[in-house]
Amino acid sequence: LGTGNNVGTTSFVEVMPLSGKNIVAISCGTFHSMALDDTGKLYATGSNWSGALGMGDTSYRYGFTEVTPLSGKNIVAVDCGYYYSFALDDTGKVYAAGTNWSGRLGMPGSVHYEFTEITDLADKNIVSVSCGYYQTFLLDNTGKAYSTGSNWAGQLGLGNNLYKSE
Repeated sequence: LGTGNNVGTTSFVEVMPLSGKNIVAISCGTFHSMALDDTGKLYATGSNWSGALGMGDTSYRYGFTEVTPLSGKNIVAVDCGYYYSFALDDTGKVYAAGTNWSGRLGMPGSVHYEFTEITDLADKNIVSVSCGYYQTFLLDNTGKAYSTGSNWAGQLGLGNNLYKSE
């Protein structure tokens, strides 16, 4: 919950570690959450065994903590999926962290413990991201959609159910 401990609740409580910050976006993954403030700083909390917090380690965070590997970048969007996360900066660059099951990060490697730029997208100006269970969608500033990951049920929208990671 990002409240600074690991005690659950059945009613909404204020997240005090975010107090004093102007949060403009928030996203929940399986066992992790991320919050974005109006200065472009990204904060993460929760399970990190898979590297989904993008901190460069596997330590859990029980309160929202700044994602320092993205310090100095003006993050404008974030989304969390099933043990992975994506962040976009104001120049259209895309960063991913966590497990790469079924190619859903859109880059080589099985796990990325730290947010890593997806350099194959360097010529695209990505403005939106949506993370699913085993698939990810991106949208560029011209309205073109891109998908990657598992396609066993046709969830990549490619007109088939073939695996595709590009």
